[in-house]
Amino acid sequence: MVSFAFKNHYERLGVSPEASDEEIRRAYRKMALTYHPDVAKDKLWAQDIFILISEAHQVLTDAQARSRYDADLGRKQGFFGRGGDPDSDGKTTAPADEERSSVRSAVWEFAKNNPNTQRASAFNWKNTANTTRPRMRKRPDLDARANIEIPLEDALQGALHTVTIECTDPGEKSHRLSTYHVRIPANVWQGQELRLGSCGLTDPVTGEKGDLYLKIHYARHKRFRLMGDNLLVEIEVPVWDVVLGGFMRIPGLESEASLQIPPGAQMGQRFTLKDQGMPTKAGGRGDLIVSLKINLPQAQTQRQKDAWRNLMREYGR
Repeated sequence: MVSFAFKNHYERLGVSPEASDEEIRRAYRKMALTYHPDVAKDKLWAQDIFILISEAHQVLTDAQARSRYDADLGRKQGFFGRGGDPDSDGKTTAPADEERSSVRSAVWEFAKNNPNTQRASAFNWKNTANTTRPRMRKRPDLDARANIEIPLEDALQGALHTVTIECTDPGEKSHRLSTYHVRIPANVWQGQELRLGSCGLTDPVTGEKGDLYLKIHYARHKRFRLMGDNLLVEIEVPVWDVVLGGFMRIPGLESEASLQIPPGAQMGQRFTLKDQGMPTKAGGRGDLIVSLKINLPQAQTQRQKDAWRNLMREYGR
């Protein structure tokens, strides 16, 4: 026989043992507006909670049942510190940290006593000899998501960013602002999500916390333009290097790259420098694409003008 933690109906409803019948009914109605399966978003999880608060409401609003319950509650003094029924004769008890949350321990108890309703349980019970603790089923409705925009340089090198998130916990009307200092790892890709454990929404009844997911977005750069995982940069090239060919140093996000311009290159012609772009989801790097822009010098002196005329005659113009 398995002995379970004593069920504290007062804590389930969030009222004190001295609460009046009206206070108990009011607390029950308030919680029912959140956890009734007809209105809750996560109906399976809410069904467990609704069963538990309904049981507490039924016991505490019946004078005789409440009197018997209060007597038992007094006999179970020290429940939260010891973990389990003192009359259990050393049998297996619910974990002490589960007992500190009355709703969680009650849901755990309900799931264990009702194996046919495991689908609707907030915990997945593993019926093995070495298992003494249920594993909580993840509640996606408590997860929060937000976007974070970072410079291209930080995506490659990593950096520390401060993020302020506005969110509203389930069952609450007021908004709260939470600020986090986030370490952006090196080589994050566009669209990657960073998970901050237990930084999401908080359930007001169980205290359970979701996770916060930050989606990476690259900020616009004054020099480079994003093309998927690739970077495009426009480089001004002197006209003689376009005609005769030349060697150029291309400044990248991390270091300079070398580019050999062939003779007879054209305006707008593009050259690809491998693995000089942004991080990819597969773990590699995109490319750096260099687009040529011809820099035509102005003929300001008579000598310069004569040189251009001679060049024009040389081409038969």
